Amino acid sequence: MENNSEQKASVFPFAEMVDYNEGSIVSKIIKHFDDLKVTLFAFDTDQYISEHSAPYEAFFYVIEGKVDFTVSGEVNHLKTGDMLIIPSKAPHSLKTLEKSKALLLMKRSN
Repeated sequence: MENNSEQKASVFPFAEMVDYNEGSIVSKIIKHFDDLKVTLFAFDTDQYISEHSAPYEAFFYVIEGKVDFTVSGEVNHLKTGDMLIIPSKAPHSLKTLEKSKALLLMKRSN
C-alpha cells in the first residue's frame, strides 16, 4: 500500500533555537497552523509581561529557569519542566526570577 501523503517527522531542539538577549525578551514563532501557534521565548532575569488576556487556551512550558506566572490573580511559581495551562480569556502576566526559556502553545477553540 502506497502512502502519497508521507510527511517526515521534525525534531525541534527548543532550548537551542532561541538565545538570550541582555535586559529583554526574545520570541520566535516556530510553527503557525490554523488552530495552533507555537512560540519560543528567552527571557532575561527580571523581565515582565504585563497583564493581558487572549481568546485562546494556552499552554506555557518552562524549558529552563524560574518564572512567576499569574493567572486570574493567582501566582504560580514555575520551574524547569513545569507546564501551566491558561484558560481562554483569563487575565495573566509573568515575571522571570532568573534567565528562562519557555514554549508557548496557543490553541484556538473550534
